[in-house]
Amino acid sequence: MTLANFGLPVAIEKYDPQHLFPPSHWVFLDIMSRRTAYGLIWLGRYHQQSCVIKMIMLTTGYHYDKNTQEYRTPEDHKISEETVAQYFGHNEHKPFYHQDFRHRRSMTPAAFLAELKELASLGEKGMAPKVYAYGFERTHPIHYAFIVMQKVDCSLKDIYLHRDLHHSEGKIIKEAIRSLHEDHGIIHGDLKPSNIGVFMSPASRVIKACFFDCQKVRHRSACTPETFQRLCQHEANNYRKHIIKNQNERNISR
Repeated sequence: MTLANFGLPVAIEKYDPQHLFPPSHWVFLDIMSRRTAYGLIWLGRYHQQSCVIKMIMLTTGYHYDKNTQEYRTPEDHKISEETVAQYFGHNEHKPFYHQDFRHRRSMTPAAFLAELKELASLGEKGMAPKVYAYGFERTHPIHYAFIVMQKVDCSLKDIYLHRDLHHSEGKIIKEAIRSLHEDHGIIHGDLKPSNIGVFMSPASRVIKACFFDCQKVRHRSACTPETFQRLCQHEANNYRKHIIKNQNERNISR
């Protein structure tokens, strides 16, 4: 599938799986987060600039099926615990930390590309981190997909785990959500502080917000007006619940 017929901005690099992985201008430094459902978030460099690299397990290799809670082959057959240990029981060189993908959700290539398209589209609108590159790696028994993107300073959840937002910061977040819904006609589908990235001022105040983890995006053009408004309200309610959850986590840890 080419960039043109998939509808991605042509500036996004596609990794050619015939070449060695990772390419020399993709550098994996350290794992930033293991808290995502689908994989790992790496701190890295892309052409010498700081970036993050999202690493996801694909269903085209040996993988974990979260729905059945079973490990399966590329042909979708259940595998034994001995086989699980053979493939998921060890790590290799960066970024192939297979042990970190035990019990993690896997994605079909089509679902991965759909998320990539939504993320890139939001990035073009200034509503998501800019996507630099993406690619697939299928030389290991476990297949992986990667999205290389702009690094944000932290997630909104990271802030709530330490403090509440100042009034001016709250206005920035509210405006970003309003713009997502009203200006762009987009329902994120999993809106919570951990899925909102923020850029910070030198004084450690939020100055800009963006969105990531776009697996469940829905568009106003595919809904009735009534359904879209209902989804907006549901999203706002769910977002507030997660803020309270993060605040409670902060209070418990003190």
